[in-house]
Amino acid sequence: MSLIEQAGRPTPEICYGRADLCRRIVRSVLDNGSALVFGGRQAGKTSIFLRIRETLKEEIANDAMCLVPVYIDLTSLPVDAVPHDVFRLFLTESIKSCVMLVSHRKLRERSVVSVTHFTLDSFITELAKLVKCVARPNVRLLYLLDESKRILSSRFPRGFQDNLFALLYGDHAVSGRVYMAFSGAQELYKFCEDDTSPIGSRSAFQFITNLDQDAVLEIVYACAKVPVERRLEFSERVFALSGGQAGLSVRLALCPDDLDGEESAVLDALRAKHSSLLRVWAMALSKEARLIQDFLLSQGSMECEEIPSRLEHQGFDRYRGDRVIEELLFSGIAHKNETLLLLSNRVYAAFASAHILSKTGNENERSVWAAIEQLEILLRSLVRLKYNERWTINSDIRIGTTLGEENWKKIIRNISIGVFT
Repeated sequence: MSLIEQAGRPTPEICYGRADLCRRIVRSVLDNGSALVFGGRQAGKTSIFLRIRETLKEEIANDAMCLVPVYIDLTSLPVDAVPHDVFRLFLTESIKSCVMLVSHRKLRERSVVSVTHFTLDSFITELAKLVKCVARPNVRLLYLLDESKRILSSRFPRGFQDNLFALLYGDHAVSGRVYMAFSGAQELYKFCEDDTSPIGSRSAFQFITNLDQDAVLEIVYACAKVPVERRLEFSERVFALSGGQAGLSVRLALCPDDLDGEESAVLDALRAKHSSLLRVWAMALSKEARLIQDFLLSQGSMECEEIPSRLEHQGFDRYRGDRVIEELLFSGIAHKNETLLLLSNRVYAAFASAHILSKTGNENERSVWAAIEQLEILLRSLVRLKYNERWTINSDIRIGTTLGEENWKKIIRNISIGVFT
Protein backbone atom coordinates (compact mmCIF):
# COMPACT_ATOMS: atom_id res chain seq x y z
CA MET A 1 0.00 0.00 0.00
CA SER A 2 1.40 3.41 -0.97
CA LEU A 3 1.78 6.31 1.43
CA ILE A 4 -0.95 8.11 -0.49
CA GLU A 5 -3.34 5.23 0.16
CA GLN A 6 -2.25 4.98 3.80
CA ALA A 7 -2.71 8.70 4.41
CA GLY A 8 -6.43 8.28 4.91
CA ARG A 9 -5.76 6.49 8.20
CA PRO A 10 -3.23 6.80 11.06
CA THR A 11 0.17 5.32 10.24
CA PRO A 12 3.65 5.59 11.79
CA GLU A 13 5.14 6.36 8.37
CA ILE A 14 3.26 9.65 8.02
CA CYS A 15 4.33 11.05 11.37
CA TYR A 16 6.52 13.97 10.41
CA GLY A 17 7.90 16.59 12.76
CA ARG A 18 7.14 14.50 15.86
CA ALA A 19 10.51 12.90 16.68
CA ASP A 20 11.22 15.20 19.63
CA LEU A 21 7.69 14.82 20.97
CA CYS A 22 7.91 11.01 20.78
CA ARG A 23 11.15 11.08 22.77
CA ARG A 24 9.63 13.45 25.34
CA ILE A 25 6.61 11.20 25.82
CA VAL A 26 8.74 8.10 26.43
CA ARG A 27 11.12 9.99 28.73
CA SER A 28 8.31 11.52 30.77
CA VAL A 29 6.59 8.14 31.13
CA LEU A 30 9.79 6.54 32.41
CA ASP A 31 10.35 9.44 34.82
CA ASN A 32 6.78 9.60 36.16
CA GLY A 33 5.28 6.18 35.55
CA SER A 34 2.54 7.61 33.35
CA ALA A 35 1.82 10.48 30.98
CA LEU A 36 -1.29 12.19 29.66
CA VAL A 37 -0.90 13.03 25.97
CA PHE A 38 -3.31 15.78 24.95
CA GLY A 39 -4.37 16.20 21.32
CA GLY A 40 -7.54 17.24 19.53
CA ARG A 41 -9.38 15.25 16.90
CA GLN A 42 -6.96 14.16 14.15
CA ALA A 43 -4.02 15.90 15.83
CA GLY A 44 -1.98 12.74 15.21
CA LYS A 45 -2.30 10.92 18.56
CA THR A 46 -2.61 7.47 17.00
CA SER A 47 0.22 8.03 14.52
CA ILE A 48 2.46 9.22 17.35
CA PHE A 49 1.74 6.16 19.48
CA LEU A 50 2.35 3.87 16.49
CA ARG A 51 5.60 5.70 15.77
CA ILE A 52 6.70 5.20 19.39
CA ARG A 53 5.88 1.51 19.10
CA GLU A 54 7.97 1.12 15.94
CA THR A 55 10.89 3.06 17.41
CA LEU A 56 10.95 0.96 20.59
CA LYS A 57 10.74 -2.26 18.55
CA GLU A 58 13.82 -1.18 16.63
CA GLU A 59 15.66 -0.39 19.85
CA ILE A 60 14.81 -3.81 21.29
CA ALA A 61 16.04 -5.49 18.11
CA ASN A 62 19.33 -3.65 18.56
CA ASP A 63 19.50 -4.60 22.25
CA ALA A 64 19.43 -0.93 23.17
CA MET A 65 16.81 -1.46 25.88
CA CYS A 66 13.95 -3.74 26.81
CA LEU A 67 10.96 -1.44 27.05
CA VAL A 68 8.22 -3.43 25.29
CA PRO A 69 5.60 -1.20 23.63
CA VAL A 70 2.02 -2.44 23.89
CA TYR A 71 -0.28 -0.38 21.69
CA ILE A 72 -3.97 -0.73 22.58
CA ASP A 73 -6.87 0.81 20.69
CA LEU A 74 -9.48 1.04 23.44
CA THR A 75 -12.28 1.55 20.93
CA SER A 76 -11.91 -2.19 20.21
CA LEU A 77 -13.56 -2.89 23.57
CA PRO A 78 -17.22 -3.93 23.40
CA VAL A 79 -19.78 -1.27 24.25
CA ASP A 80 -20.75 -3.06 27.46
CA ALA A 81 -17.13 -3.71 28.50
CA VAL A 82 -16.28 -4.13 32.18
CA PRO A 83 -12.87 -4.15 33.94
CA HIS A 84 -12.48 -7.88 33.20
CA ASP A 85 -12.58 -7.10 29.46
CA VAL A 86 -9.95 -4.38 29.84
CA PHE A 87 -7.50 -6.60 31.73
CA ARG A 88 -8.09 -9.40 29.23
CA LEU A 89 -7.33 -7.02 26.35
CA PHE A 90 -4.22 -5.74 28.15
CA LEU A 91 -2.86 -9.26 28.61
CA THR A 92 -3.75 -10.40 25.08
CA GLU A 93 -1.92 -7.45 23.52
CA SER A 94 0.99 -7.83 25.95
CA ILE A 95 1.50 -11.41 24.83
CA LYS A 96 1.34 -10.40 21.16
CA SER A 97 3.91 -7.66 21.67
CA CYS A 98 6.31 -9.91 23.53
CA VAL A 99 5.95 -12.76 21.00
CA MET A 100 6.87 -10.43 18.14
CA LEU A 101 9.97 -9.23 19.92
CA VAL A 102 11.29 -12.24 21.80
CA SER A 103 11.74 -15.78 20.53
CA HIS A 104 10.64 -18.14 23.27
CA ARG A 105 8.63 -21.35 22.99
CA LYS A 106 6.72 -20.92 26.26
CA LEU A 107 5.86 -17.38 25.26
CA ARG A 108 4.45 -18.48 21.92
CA GLU A 109 2.25 -21.00 23.71
CA ARG A 110 0.87 -18.48 26.20
CA SER A 111 -2.87 -17.93 26.13
CA VAL A 112 -5.47 -16.03 28.13
CA VAL A 113 -8.19 -18.61 27.51
CA SER A 114 -7.61 -20.31 30.86
CA VAL A 115 -8.50 -17.16 32.82
CA THR A 116 -12.27 -16.97 33.13
CA HIS A 117 -12.51 -13.76 35.12
CA PHE A 118 -9.79 -11.13 35.39
CA THR A 119 -9.32 -9.02 38.49
CA LEU A 120 -6.38 -6.76 39.22
CA ASP A 121 -4.69 -9.54 41.21
CA SER A 122 -5.16 -12.22 38.55
CA PHE A 123 -3.95 -9.82 35.85
CA ILE A 124 -0.79 -9.05 37.84
CA THR A 125 -0.22 -12.79 38.36
CA GLU A 126 -0.50 -13.49 34.62
CA LEU A 127 1.67 -10.48 33.76
CA ALA A 128 4.38 -11.67 36.14
CA LYS A 129 4.40 -15.06 34.37
CA LEU A 130 4.69 -13.31 31.02
CA VAL A 131 7.62 -11.17 32.14
CA LYS A 132 9.37 -14.29 33.45
CA CYS A 133 8.94 -16.00 30.06
CA VAL A 134 10.65 -13.09 28.30
CA ALA A 135 13.75 -13.86 30.33
CA ARG A 136 15.53 -10.61 29.62
CA PRO A 137 16.92 -8.33 32.33
CA ASN A 138 14.84 -5.36 33.40
CA VAL A 139 12.04 -6.01 30.90
CA ARG A 140 9.33 -3.34 31.18
CA LEU A 141 5.97 -2.82 29.48
CA LEU A 142 4.81 0.53 28.11
CA TYR A 143 1.07 0.57 27.45
CA LEU A 144 0.13 3.11 24.78
CA LEU A 145 -3.58 3.59 25.47
CA ASP A 146 -5.28 5.22 22.50
CA GLU A 147 -8.74 6.79 22.99
CA SER A 148 -8.33 6.46 26.75
CA LYS A 149 -11.64 8.20 27.49
CA ARG A 150 -13.14 4.77 26.81
CA ILE A 151 -11.91 3.54 30.22
CA LEU A 152 -11.60 6.81 32.12
CA SER A 153 -15.22 7.85 31.67
CA SER A 154 -18.17 7.26 33.98
CA ARG A 155 -18.92 3.98 32.17
CA PHE A 156 -16.40 2.30 34.44
CA PRO A 157 -16.63 2.18 38.22
CA ARG A 158 -14.42 4.63 40.09
CA GLY A 159 -12.54 1.72 41.60
CA PHE A 160 -11.13 0.76 38.21
CA GLN A 161 -9.00 3.90 38.15
CA ASP A 162 -7.75 2.94 41.60
CA ASN A 163 -6.77 -0.43 40.13
CA LEU A 164 -4.77 1.29 37.38
CA PHE A 165 -3.05 3.45 39.99
CA ALA A 166 -2.18 0.36 42.04
CA LEU A 167 -0.84 -1.34 38.91
CA LEU A 168 1.37 1.64 38.10
CA TYR A 169 2.59 2.62 41.57
CA GLY A 170 1.71 -0.21 43.96
CA ASP A 171 3.91 -2.86 45.56
CA HIS A 172 3.30 -6.17 43.73
CA ALA A 173 4.94 -8.80 41.54
CA VAL A 174 5.49 -6.46 38.56
CA SER A 175 6.21 -3.23 40.46
CA GLY A 176 8.31 -0.84 38.41
CA ARG A 177 7.73 -2.79 35.20
CA VAL A 178 4.44 -1.23 34.05
CA TYR A 179 4.11 2.23 32.46
CA MET A 180 1.17 3.89 30.73
CA ALA A 181 0.60 6.75 28.29
CA PHE A 182 -3.01 7.89 27.96
CA SER A 183 -4.09 9.83 24.88
CA GLY A 184 -7.11 12.08 24.73
CA ALA A 185 -8.33 15.65 24.64
CA GLN A 186 -10.53 17.71 26.97
CA GLU A 187 -11.69 14.61 28.85
CA LEU A 188 -8.14 14.12 30.15
CA TYR A 189 -8.37 17.49 31.94
CA LYS A 190 -11.46 16.27 33.75
CA PHE A 191 -9.60 13.10 34.64
CA CYS A 192 -6.45 14.78 35.96
CA GLU A 193 -8.37 17.52 37.81
CA ASP A 194 -10.49 14.99 39.70
CA ASP A 195 -9.26 15.10 43.31
CA THR A 196 -10.19 11.44 43.70
CA SER A 197 -8.05 10.37 40.72
CA PRO A 198 -4.45 9.97 41.92
CA ILE A 199 -3.08 9.09 38.46
CA GLY A 200 -3.66 12.64 37.26
CA SER A 201 -1.56 14.06 40.08
CA ARG A 202 1.37 11.75 39.23
CA SER A 203 1.27 11.85 35.43
CA ALA A 204 3.37 14.06 33.19
CA PHE A 205 1.58 16.25 30.63
CA GLN A 206 2.52 16.28 26.94
CA PHE A 207 0.73 18.39 24.32
CA ILE A 208 0.43 17.70 20.60
CA THR A 209 0.56 21.04 18.83
CA ASN A 210 0.45 21.98 15.15
CA LEU A 211 3.21 20.97 12.77
CA ASP A 212 5.77 23.43 11.48
CA GLN A 213 6.08 24.29 7.79
CA ASP A 214 8.92 21.82 7.19
CA ALA A 215 6.78 18.92 8.46
CA VAL A 216 3.89 20.01 6.21
CA LEU A 217 6.31 20.01 3.27
CA GLU A 218 7.24 16.40 4.11
CA ILE A 219 3.54 15.48 4.16
CA VAL A 220 3.09 17.06 0.74
CA TYR A 221 6.08 15.14 -0.68
CA ALA A 222 4.65 11.89 0.71
CA CYS A 223 0.97 12.37 -0.10
CA ALA A 224 0.25 15.07 -2.63
CA LYS A 225 -0.28 14.26 -6.29
CA VAL A 226 1.31 17.45 -7.56
CA PRO A 227 4.36 17.94 -9.80
CA VAL A 228 7.67 18.10 -7.94
CA GLU A 229 8.29 21.68 -9.02
CA ARG A 230 4.99 22.77 -7.42
CA ARG A 231 5.34 20.97 -4.08
CA LEU A 232 7.06 23.75 -2.17
CA GLU A 233 4.50 26.33 -3.26
CA PHE A 234 1.66 23.89 -2.62
CA SER A 235 2.95 23.05 0.88
CA GLU A 236 3.01 26.77 1.73
CA ARG A 237 -0.62 26.98 0.64
CA VAL A 238 -1.56 23.95 2.77
CA PHE A 239 0.27 25.36 5.79
CA ALA A 240 -1.35 28.78 5.40
CA LEU A 241 -4.84 27.26 5.39
CA SER A 242 -4.44 24.51 8.00
CA GLY A 243 -2.01 26.27 10.32
CA GLY A 244 -0.13 22.96 10.49
CA GLN A 245 -2.98 20.98 12.07
CA ALA A 246 -1.87 17.44 11.22
CA GLY A 247 -5.09 15.77 10.11
CA LEU A 248 -6.32 18.73 8.12
CA SER A 249 -2.90 19.16 6.47
CA VAL A 250 -3.04 15.56 5.23
CA ARG A 251 -6.59 16.01 3.97
CA LEU A 252 -5.65 19.13 2.04
CA ALA A 253 -2.49 17.51 0.67
CA LEU A 254 -4.50 14.61 -0.70
CA CYS A 255 -6.88 16.91 -2.62
CA PRO A 256 -4.79 19.60 -4.35
CA ASP A 257 -7.65 20.58 -6.66
CA ASP A 258 -9.60 21.80 -3.60
CA LEU A 259 -7.04 24.57 -3.10
CA ASP A 260 -7.30 26.11 -6.55
CA GLY A 261 -9.18 29.40 -6.87
CA GLU A 262 -9.83 32.59 -4.96
CA GLU A 263 -9.19 32.25 -1.24
CA SER A 264 -12.70 33.19 -0.13
CA ALA A 265 -14.24 30.60 -2.45
CA VAL A 266 -11.66 27.98 -1.40
CA LEU A 267 -12.38 28.58 2.30
CA ASP A 268 -16.14 28.34 1.74
CA ALA A 269 -15.70 25.03 -0.07
CA LEU A 270 -13.28 23.60 2.50
CA ARG A 271 -15.40 24.46 5.52
CA ALA A 272 -18.37 22.81 3.81
CA LYS A 273 -16.39 19.71 2.84
CA HIS A 274 -14.81 19.24 6.28
CA SER A 275 -17.73 20.51 8.36
CA SER A 276 -18.02 17.30 10.41
CA LEU A 277 -14.42 17.50 11.60
CA LEU A 278 -14.60 21.25 12.20
CA ARG A 279 -17.82 20.86 14.15
CA VAL A 280 -16.18 18.26 16.42
CA TRP A 281 -13.40 20.71 17.27
CA ALA A 282 -15.86 23.49 18.01
CA MET A 283 -18.22 21.39 20.13
CA ALA A 284 -15.37 19.89 22.18
CA LEU A 285 -14.10 23.26 23.44
CA SER A 286 -14.74 24.25 27.03
CA LYS A 287 -16.77 27.42 27.64
CA GLU A 288 -13.64 29.26 28.70
CA ALA A 289 -11.73 28.25 25.55
CA ARG A 290 -14.68 29.20 23.36
CA LEU A 291 -14.73 32.68 24.90
CA ILE A 292 -11.06 33.27 24.03
CA GLN A 293 -11.55 31.63 20.63
CA ASP A 294 -14.29 34.13 19.79
CA PHE A 295 -11.99 37.00 20.68
CA LEU A 296 -9.24 35.53 18.46
CA LEU A 297 -11.72 35.18 15.60
CA SER A 298 -12.41 38.89 15.73
CA GLN A 299 -8.92 40.18 16.58
CA GLY A 300 -6.54 37.50 15.26
CA SER A 301 -4.30 37.54 18.35
CA MET A 302 -4.11 38.51 22.00
CA GLU A 303 -1.49 38.77 24.73
CA CYS A 304 -1.47 35.65 26.91
CA GLU A 305 -1.31 37.80 30.04
CA GLU A 306 -4.69 39.31 29.13
CA ILE A 307 -6.49 35.96 29.23
CA PRO A 308 -6.90 35.59 33.05
CA SER A 309 -8.54 39.01 33.46
CA ARG A 310 -10.78 38.45 30.43
CA LEU A 311 -11.93 35.13 31.88
CA GLU A 312 -12.60 36.68 35.28
CA HIS A 313 -14.51 39.56 33.69
CA GLN A 314 -16.88 37.01 32.13
CA GLY A 315 -17.41 35.09 35.37
CA PHE A 316 -14.84 32.32 34.88
CA ASP A 317 -11.94 31.28 37.09
CA ARG A 318 -8.93 33.43 36.16
CA TYR A 319 -6.60 30.59 37.15
CA ARG A 320 -7.81 28.53 34.18
CA GLY A 321 -5.94 30.81 31.79
CA ASP A 322 -3.11 28.32 31.25
CA ARG A 323 -5.62 25.54 30.61
CA VAL A 324 -7.36 27.64 27.97
CA ILE A 325 -4.09 28.31 26.16
CA GLU A 326 -3.18 24.61 26.23
CA GLU A 327 -6.62 23.64 24.96
CA LEU A 328 -6.50 26.01 22.00
CA LEU A 329 -2.97 24.80 21.18
CA PHE A 330 -3.64 21.05 21.25
CA SER A 331 -6.95 21.55 19.42
CA GLY A 332 -4.97 23.05 16.53
CA ILE A 333 -6.91 26.31 16.58
CA ALA A 334 -4.09 28.59 17.70
CA HIS A 335 -0.34 28.75 18.18
CA LYS A 336 1.82 30.63 20.64
CA ASN A 337 4.55 33.06 19.68
CA GLU A 338 6.43 33.96 22.85
CA THR A 339 3.80 35.93 24.85
CA LEU A 340 1.25 36.15 22.05
CA LEU A 341 -1.59 33.71 21.26
CA LEU A 342 -2.46 33.77 17.54
CA LEU A 343 -5.24 32.26 15.47
CA SER A 344 -3.60 29.79 13.08
CA ASN A 345 -6.16 27.48 11.39
CA ARG A 346 -7.87 29.58 8.70
CA VAL A 347 -10.19 26.79 7.55
CA TYR A 348 -11.49 26.37 11.08
CA ALA A 349 -11.66 30.14 11.56
CA ALA A 350 -13.89 30.44 8.48
CA PHE A 351 -16.17 27.73 9.88
CA ALA A 352 -16.35 29.12 13.42
CA SER A 353 -16.84 32.74 12.30
CA ALA A 354 -19.91 31.72 10.33
CA HIS A 355 -21.50 30.35 13.51
CA ILE A 356 -20.93 33.33 15.80
CA LEU A 357 -24.02 35.48 16.29
CA SER A 358 -22.00 38.54 17.15
CA LYS A 359 -18.27 39.17 17.38
CA THR A 360 -18.80 41.90 19.98
CA GLY A 361 -18.87 39.44 22.87
CA ASN A 362 -20.31 36.33 24.42
CA GLU A 363 -23.92 35.67 25.37
CA ASN A 364 -23.75 37.83 28.50
CA GLU A 365 -22.33 40.77 26.57
CA ARG A 366 -24.98 40.43 23.84
CA SER A 367 -27.77 40.54 26.44
CA VAL A 368 -26.28 43.75 27.87
CA TRP A 369 -26.13 45.34 24.42
CA ALA A 370 -29.75 44.32 23.83
CA ALA A 371 -30.75 46.07 27.07
CA ILE A 372 -28.84 49.20 26.02
CA GLU A 373 -30.60 49.17 22.66
CA GLN A 374 -34.00 48.92 24.38
CA LEU A 375 -33.08 51.82 26.68
CA GLU A 376 -32.14 53.98 23.68
CA ILE A 377 -35.51 53.26 22.07
CA LEU A 378 -37.34 54.26 25.27
CA LEU A 379 -35.29 57.47 25.52
CA ARG A 380 -36.16 58.38 21.93
CA SER A 381 -39.83 57.86 22.72
CA LEU A 382 -39.52 60.06 25.78
CA VAL A 383 -37.79 62.83 23.78
CA ARG A 384 -40.56 62.74 21.15
CA LEU A 385 -43.20 62.93 23.88
CA LYS A 386 -41.51 65.99 25.44
CA TYR A 387 -41.21 67.68 22.02
CA ASN A 388 -44.91 67.13 21.33
CA GLU A 389 -45.80 68.58 24.74
CA ARG A 390 -43.67 71.70 24.16
CA TRP A 391 -44.61 72.47 20.56
CA THR A 392 -48.24 72.90 19.56
CA ILE A 393 -47.49 71.98 15.94
CA ASN A 394 -46.35 68.45 15.01
CA SER A 395 -42.80 67.86 16.30
CA ASP A 396 -41.83 66.08 13.06
CA ILE A 397 -42.50 69.27 11.08
CA ARG A 398 -40.48 71.38 13.54
CA ILE A 399 -37.52 68.92 13.52
CA GLY A 400 -37.66 68.62 9.72
CA THR A 401 -37.60 72.41 9.33
CA THR A 402 -34.66 72.70 11.73
CA LEU A 403 -32.55 69.91 10.16
CA GLY A 404 -33.36 70.65 6.54
CA GLU A 405 -35.28 68.62 3.99
CA GLU A 406 -32.36 66.40 2.86
CA ASN A 407 -31.30 65.39 6.37
CA TRP A 408 -34.90 64.75 7.38
CA LYS A 409 -35.40 62.43 4.39
CA LYS A 410 -32.33 60.42 5.42
CA ILE A 411 -33.81 59.97 8.91
CA ILE A 412 -37.14 58.84 7.49
CA ARG A 413 -35.35 56.35 5.19
CA ASN A 414 -33.34 54.92 8.11
CA ILE A 415 -36.54 54.47 10.12
CA SER A 416 -38.12 52.59 7.21
CA ILE A 417 -35.23 50.05 7.07
CA GLY A 418 -35.04 49.62 10.83
CA VAL A 419 -31.86 51.55 11.64
CA PHE A 420 -33.80 53.88 13.99
CA THR A 421 -37.09 53.39 15.76
